[in-house]
Amino acid sequence: MTLMTRKWMVTSFIIFFLNFPLQTHSNTTTVYNTQKEALNEFAFDLYKQVTQPNQNIILSPYSLSSLLVILLNGAQGTTQQQLAKLLHFNEDNGNKFNLEAIDANLLGSNACPRDAYCKSDDNNSVLLIANALWADRSFSYIPAFLTALQQAKITQFHQADFKNLPEKARNTINNWVEKKTNNYIQHLIPQGVISEDTKLILVNAIYFNGLWALPFQPKDTATALFLLENGTSVQTPMMKQEDRFLYKEDAHLQILQLGYKNSAIRLAILLPKGSYTVQQVLRNLDQNTFSKLINASTEQKIQVNIPRFKLESTFNALNTSLQKMGLKDAFTDQANFSRMTKSPLSISAILQKAIIEVDEKGTVAAAATATIMTATAAFPQPVIQFNANHPFLLVLFDTKSGIILFIGQVVNPTGT
Repeated sequence: MTLMTRKWMVTSFIIFFLNFPLQTHSNTTTVYNTQKEALNEFAFDLYKQVTQPNQNIILSPYSLSSLLVILLNGAQGTTQQQLAKLLHFNEDNGNKFNLEAIDANLLGSNACPRDAYCKSDDNNSVLLIANALWADRSFSYIPAFLTALQQAKITQFHQADFKNLPEKARNTINNWVEKKTNNYIQHLIPQGVISEDTKLILVNAIYFNGLWALPFQPKDTATALFLLENGTSVQTPMMKQEDRFLYKEDAHLQILQLGYKNSAIRLAILLPKGSYTVQQVLRNLDQNTFSKLINASTEQKIQVNIPRFKLESTFNALNTSLQKMGLKDAFTDQANFSRMTKSPLSISAILQKAIIEVDEKGTVAAAATATIMTATAAFPQPVIQFNANHPFLLVLFDTKSGIILFIGQVVNPTGT
């Protein structure tokens, strides 16, 4: 049986330079008492900053937040306060949001150790999350910061000669990213980004490849019209199946959850109803709303129609988005990373590349999966139509921790 797979790949990196001046000011924000709530609120905040109407987008807020948590543990003073506010962390909780606590609550505690390809028993789903730090040979860590990272076992440490061999360092980092993402993310760091002032580069990579728990049959895929927001339409391959899925709807949207075979990760598709648009849904979406929709979903018989698609996004100026969200000092000569190093240090660039791909791969014995979720009610139930033939949002999240890994939107499945 040929199954549909979804592949998700993302890398983020942060480059530290010697300090350069910039204007600063502060802002206020809502704080939360759990990692899931805080990181998911940051996820929606970030996505609302980077999203563009009428553009396909895929973003991994977790890929970035995992690096920001490392920075939080190395920051002090106003820089630390701004990072905590950005991430919606409650400073009154002290060390509650430390490296080990964040990592332990993601993806079901010990289910997936860092920097290891975690596979299900039948190899139908694969997940990798990896962090790495590359420091210039002249860079010196504060021992306590280095010890905390080593004890948390959430990152690799490398040295590089950014001053004399910037291209060699760039190629080394890019090769590491390519390996971790199974060659899907290439050339993450472009030429000219690393200079003699570069002192530290933090990199995160996430790779997920999963087979649907309830596979779509290729013979049922047919070309159909997808309605664009400008009133025109395009023809695209539309996958179809009827089965029982977790589902919820309200006055403005339908939300469908698709599971992966032997995996705690799930994909939620948020489909606007009627004249409601993706941007209108997004404006009213935060971690509380999303959590309520997910928790209120019930298993129902659904006729599913979703397009085949591939999304690729490159974000070359996430530092601008974070500054708009209130992280100011970290990019200026006011940056205080004194728990990380005694040297003056500030962030120069934050970049991310992300890919999601829906495709058909090979032949897999699916056992009885296709027949497990059959209707068993005493009375026939009406079949709900979930026809994703117009722009929609998608959220990939881990059901054990509740943490959002990716957010994206499909406005045109035939283009990127």
